Amino acid sequence: MWDWDWWRRPRADRVARRLAGKASAGDIIVIHDGHHRDPHADRRHAAEAVRQLVPILRARGFAFDALCGDADEP
Repeated sequence: MWDWDWWRRPRADRVARRLAGKASAGDIIVIHDGHHRDPHADRRHAAEAVRQLVPILRARGFAFDALCGDADEP
């Protein structure tokens, strides 16, 4: 629930900052990208939050990998 901007318009910088502050070793981070019933929801904040969050976590020594299987397989 740390990726949710309760009752406010989602902003990538707030989401990335909040998740960076909560992340710890072994965490799996899920970022919700909008309402599942609204195909027209603006989901850009989710992609931008990832763009901002990954370098922050890498600088703290975090590594990223596929959850299961081979990431190169379709």
